[in-house]
Amino acid sequence: MDLDLESYVIPLNEWRRIWVRGSDGRTTLERATTSGALVCCSLISSEPPPLVPLLDKSVQAIPSSAPVPASASAPRVPFPVSGYNCDPSCATCSGPSATECITCPTGSELDSATRTCVCSAGTFKSGTTCQPCSSNCGTCAGDASTCTSCPSNLVLTGTTCSCPTGTYQTSPGQCAACNSECTSCAGAANNCLSCAIGYTLAGQTCTPCPAGQYGSSVGQCTACDASCSTCSGPGSNKCLSCGVGFMLSGTTCVPCPSGTVAGGAGICRACYVGCETCNAASQNGRCTTCRTGYAQVSSTALGKGCSALCGTRRYLSSLGPPVVCSVCPDDDPVFHATLDAKTCSTTASNGCTSCYAGATLTNGSCECPANQVNAGSAGCVPCHASCKTCTGSGSSSCLTCYPGATLDGGTCRCPEGQYTTPGGCVSCDASCSFCSGSAANQCLACADPAHVLHSDGTCSPPTLERRWDMPGSCDTCHESCATCSGASSTDCLICRFGLRRTPAGECVSVCPAGTSPTRDACMPCPENCATCNPGGECTSCTPGFLRTMEGECVNVCPAGSFANGGACSPCSANCATCAPGGECTSCTPGFLRTTEGECVNVCPAGSFADGNVCSPCSANCTTCNPAGECTSCTPGFLRTTEGACVNVCPAGTFVNGGACSPCGANCATCAPGGECTSCTVGFLRTTEGACVNVCPAGTFANGGVCSPCSPNCATCNPGGECTSCIVGTILCSGRCLPSALCPSGVVLPPRSAKRSDECPRGQTACPVPGFRAWECVDTKRDLESCGGCVYSERGNQASILAPIGQDCTAIEGVADVACRAGRCTVYKCMPGFTVHQNQTACVELGVGGLAVQSGWFGA
Repeated sequence: MDLDLESYVIPLNEWRRIWVRGSDGRTTLERATTSGALVCCSLISSEPPPLVPLLDKSVQAIPSSAPVPASASAPRVPFPVSGYNCDPSCATCSGPSATECITCPTGSELDSATRTCVCSAGTFKSGTTCQPCSSNCGTCAGDASTCTSCPSNLVLTGTTCSCPTGTYQTSPGQCAACNSECTSCAGAANNCLSCAIGYTLAGQTCTPCPAGQYGSSVGQCTACDASCSTCSGPGSNKCLSCGVGFMLSGTTCVPCPSGTVAGGAGICRACYVGCETCNAASQNGRCTTCRTGYAQVSSTALGKGCSALCGTRRYLSSLGPPVVCSVCPDDDPVFHATLDAKTCSTTASNGCTSCYAGATLTNGSCECPANQVNAGSAGCVPCHASCKTCTGSGSSSCLTCYPGATLDGGTCRCPEGQYTTPGGCVSCDASCSFCSGSAANQCLACADPAHVLHSDGTCSPPTLERRWDMPGSCDTCHESCATCSGASSTDCLICRFGLRRTPAGECVSVCPAGTSPTRDACMPCPENCATCNPGGECTSCTPGFLRTMEGECVNVCPAGSFANGGACSPCSANCATCAPGGECTSCTPGFLRTTEGECVNVCPAGSFADGNVCSPCSANCTTCNPAGECTSCTPGFLRTTEGACVNVCPAGTFVNGGACSPCGANCATCAPGGECTSCTVGFLRTTEGACVNVCPAGTFANGGVCSPCSPNCATCNPGGECTSCIVGTILCSGRCLPSALCPSGVVLPPRSAKRSDECPRGQTACPVPGFRAWECVDTKRDLESCGGCVYSERGNQASILAPIGQDCTAIEGVADVACRAGRCTVYKCMPGFTVHQNQTACVELGVGGLAVQSGWFGA
C-alpha cells in the first residue's frame, strides 16, 4: 500500500495505526501524530489489508497492481477490516473509534465536526441506539420525557414542554385558546385554573367580580369603598356607580341632596312640588316633610305631594297648629308665591322680608356671599370648586371661572396638563395630561399616549404585559390594547389612552349603542335600553319599549305615568292613572278629577263633587251644590227654584234679585214684586194680588179676578150690585147710598138680570157688565140711566122726574167707576192711566210716569 504523504489528509486526534508501503516496496505499520491532523497516505489498493497485530508488527503485502489515486479526494479506507469492527455508533468508518464514522445508522446523523454519529432531532441515545422523544418534546436527553427543546407551539419550563399561558392541550403537541376570562385552563376552554383581572375563580369557572368589588390583580377581587356600588380601584374617589340613596359626582358617590329621593341605584330624583323630604318611589314617593308655604293636609288627601297652604295674595303667617294664612297688603304691587319667600313684600317684587341661612336681605332681595348660590330653604350653598360664580352647586352650573380656566357650557375647564382649584388652574404632574391633583398618582389620563394609566392613578411605560403568549413565544397585542389575552382587537384587557373597553373586549374612542362611557370602559346599558348616560340610566329604549322616569325600559308604563313618544311621562300631580295624552283618568285617594283631567282636593267654580270626579254645573251656572243644583248663575241669568239658570223666569215665578222666586199659591203669573197678575185655573185674583177660590167679602167674581163691590157695599152679587150695605148706608136699587139720597127712603129690591125682550113697558133694558144679559131699569125713577149717572138740582123734584145723566163708562181709561151722589166716581184706571185727585177722571201717564194734565174738568 503506497501512501503519498503530501496529498491525503485524515483528521485524527491521537496515534493511529497505518499501513505504509515504503519506497523499497515493503509494507510497514507506522505511527504518526499531529495536533489536529495526520498527514497520511494515498491508497494504492481499494481492498483493505488484513488486520495486523500492532505488537508483532507483522506486515501483509498489498498487491502492487492496485491503482493509486493521485488526489486528496480519494476515498478513505473503509472499515471494518477483517478482525477489526467500526464503533457501534457508526454504520461505516475509517477506523474503529466512535470519532471515525463515515456514515451513521438509521435514527442518527453524522456530526461533521467531530466525525461522530449523534441522535437525530426528536430522539435520544439509549445505550447504543437512538429512541424517539415524547411527542411533547422537540428534543430530549437521557429519556423520552426529559425535554431540552419544544415544538414551536409549546413552551419549555425546566425539562417539560407545555401549552403557553391562556391555552390548553387538546392532543399531544396541540394547544387551543382558553376562554377570554381564563388566564389558564385544562381539558377544555371553560375549565379555568386561573382568571383574568376582573374575574374570580369559582370551581372551574371564572365569573366577573361581584357588585361592590373590583379586580385588584389577576384572579383577585377586592371590595370597593363602602360608598361605591361598582368601582375601578380602592378609595371613595374611584366609584363607577353608586348604591341606592347616593349619586355619582365625578368619581365619588355623595348622598342624595335635600328635596330629592333615591330613584334607584345611583339615581336621585326630585320630590314632588312642595316636599322637603320624601319616601322612595317604592313607597309611593309620599312627602315626609314639606317646604315653607306647604303642608301635609292629611295622610289621605296628601297624595304624593304637599298642598300649598295659602292662595294668591296670601302668605303663611303661622305654621300653627292651626295653620294661619294672612292677606297681603293692598299696596303690595306684586306677590310672588315662591318657595323662598316667607312673607309678602311691599318694597320689592321678589317678596322677601327675611332670608334663609347664609343669605343677606338687601332691598327685599336675599343675596348670598361670593362663590355661593341661593338654594331655597337650604340657604346659601357653595359653588363647585371649579366655579367662581354659579347658578347651582354642580360642576356644570358655573357662570364665571377662576383665572386660567375657560367656561364650556356651564363647566370651567383648565388647559391640558392642569386641574381646577378654588383659586385657578394648577399644573398636573408631568406624567399626567389630565389629573385630579398635582401628585403623580392623581392622573386621569397619561401625557404620553404610549403609557398605561394604572388603577392607582399613576402612568408608566407599557411592559411585557402588553404582549400575549403564543406557544413558545410572546406576540404583540392589537395596537388599541394596553394589555391583552390575544392578538385580536377583541382580546383587549386594558385599553390605550383615550380609548374605552367595550363588553366585547374591543378598545374604541366612541362607545357603541347600548353602552355608556365611564373613564376607561363602555358599560352595558340596562336590558332593552338603546342608549344610557354614564350613571347607567337609560336615555332611550329599543323599539317596542318605553323609558320610565327611573331610566328603565318597560313595555307598559307603570301606574302614575303614560306613554309619551318613546318615554313614560308622569301624570299630573295627585293623578293615579292617565290617558295617553296625559289627561288624568283617576286620582289618588282624597282628590277629585276635573273635566280638564286635573286632580284637586276642592272642585273648581262651575263644578261639583260627584263621586271621585268634578262634574260640571248646569249651563250658565257659576256654583252649584253637591246635588248639581245651581246656587248662583253667571251674570245676565236668573236661578230658578229647581236650580237651573235662565234668562227669563218661567211661569209661576218672578225676578227677585238674581233668582226666580215662586209666585204666591195658585198664582199663574206675577209682577216683579211678587204681586199676582193672574191665577191658575179655578182661582180668582184679589185686589191684593192673592189667588182664592172664593172672592172675599166686598168683592165679586169678575172674569178671573175679584173686583170690588160698589162703594159702601158689604156684599154684592156676581153682577156687582150690592146685596148688603155697610153701616150708615141703605140699599137703593143695587147701590148703597146715604138714606137721604134714596127717594122717600124707598128701598127698591135688587134687580135681576133678564133678557132684553122681557122688560116691562116703561123700563129700559140695560146690559149687565160681564154677562150676556140685561137688566130692566126705570130710568125715570132710578138714579141712573143705562151706563149713566143721573143728577138733579137739590130740591128740584122735576129734575128727578126728568133726569140729566152722564155715561160714566165712557170716561177714557176708566176700569172701575160708580155713580155717587149724582156724579161719576172713578176708583181704578186701566194701565197707562192714573186716577185723578178728585176721582172724576183717569189721567194718562207720560214719559217718566208723570201725569199729563187735561184741563176739561175742574179740580
